[in-house]
Amino acid sequence: MIFCDLCIKEIELGNRPTTHFNKEGWLNLMKNFSEKTGREYDKVQLKNKWDQLKKDWKLWKDLKRGSTGLGWDPRRKTIDAPDEWWKEKLEVVPNAKKFRYCGINPELEHKLDSMFMGVVATGVHAWTPNQGIDHENVHGDTEKLDTTTDSFEDPSQSFDSISECSQFKRPSSTTSTGSRKKKFGSGFLRSQITQLVNSCTNISSGTNSSQSIIEAPLLSAAIKILEQTTEAFEDLPLYLFSTKLLEDPIKREVFMAICPDRRVQYLRYCYENRDTTTA
Repeated sequence: MIFCDLCIKEIELGNRPTTHFNKEGWLNLMKNFSEKTGREYDKVQLKNKWDQLKKDWKLWKDLKRGSTGLGWDPRRKTIDAPDEWWKEKLEVVPNAKKFRYCGINPELEHKLDSMFMGVVATGVHAWTPNQGIDHENVHGDTEKLDTTTDSFEDPSQSFDSISECSQFKRPSSTTSTGSRKKKFGSGFLRSQITQLVNSCTNISSGTNSSQSIIEAPLLSAAIKILEQTTEAFEDLPLYLFSTKLLEDPIKREVFMAICPDRRVQYLRYCYENRDTTTA
């Protein structure tokens, strides 16, 4: 994940003022990537990789839109969900079919969130963890580059892949259990609601390891937004209280979802009532 790490470093240095890096950012990426990998890539190639990662990240978020309590299947290297869930989702987002047996692992998703979420998590169109991406509100890629240069055709390239997926054969339909044959509907919906309730009330003891992996990036994203909220960041008691408050998944989702102009008021309300737990 060298490319992602280097991109995040440049973002933290302030070298991505809009949707793309400035001149200094691109130069640093070319130099640092060459030093890390021993391979030299130009600006066009680096931008092509950035755009492809962004495209896949948007598609992945659209696939997960409206779903909560999703785990990670380390064997299949994708979302741990019933076949019925996949069937329904792929009818809505057919281009996400490539993620059926080769998804974006939680660690890489966290890095991609850091790279791209800031573009869509500002203003009135704030992104929340269980949403997809509102493509109408994502800033377009306005930077124009010559795309005639060969970029990622070299099979020996060192760029990050979306996921290092091992060969995995699709399970035979003849081995499906009775539970897999149940009609997708209210039963599965109830199970999803139960998962959500359990994840919110039993995080300290009842949350499985894959759920914990998914939760961590969301907390990191919320803390990042908190630190960009000047009024809360400069009020040390409120800031420290808020970091504790955001450990609660429901409070964190409320914080991410509400209008940015109301976030400080929400934090102060909770602070005055010392509300760090979910009722």
